[in-house]
Amino acid sequence: MTRALASSEERDAADAEALSVIAGASVKALIATGRRRGQAVMRLGNDPIASWEPYVLGKQCAFVEGFNLHASTRIAANDRDGLERLIRYIARPPLSEARLSELSDGRVAVRLKRPWRDGTTHVAFTPEEFIEKLVALVPRPRAHLVRYHGVFAPAAADRRDRRGSWRHTICRDRVDAGRGDRRSASPL
Repeated sequence: MTRALASSEERDAADAEALSVIAGASVKALIATGRRRGQAVMRLGNDPIASWEPYVLGKQCAFVEGFNLHASTRIAANDRDGLERLIRYIARPPLSEARLSELSDGRVAVRLKRPWRDGTTHVAFTPEEFIEKLVALVPRPRAHLVRYHGVFAPAAADRRDRRGSWRHTICRDRVDAGRGDRRSASPL
């Protein structure tokens, strides 16, 4: 192996490690680089004694350890408008420029869509910290953007057993839709 190739591979490994550290800190709401490394992201308008206990947002919705899960959306097989709304929602940009502002001390403030339970209305970053958070949003080179888990995973033990039943259901729904039968699709 040539020295240039080894050097290139070492740089790629170092870059991958740095990106992994930045992504991990971003998920934990910490700063990964600079003077404030390891400190929490600055939150504005919050109540410091409010708890971050897991809570239920509604039917099939929850918030646990900084992540929220919303599993109550379902689209019928023939609801093209509903499917378009869902795709537009999923494909929207991660951050709206209208929610960004610069504070008097030069920090970047990001207004939250809704106040958090502890009253936080904004998060504030130095310009370098803000760029760090944007870097965490960029997919790593040559990384798959869609990952399958559970029975959809390529190495799932019972994937072969389930695949036939999915095809049968899909084909049956297509035939039924062609006959004018307007049955709703099963909830996801």
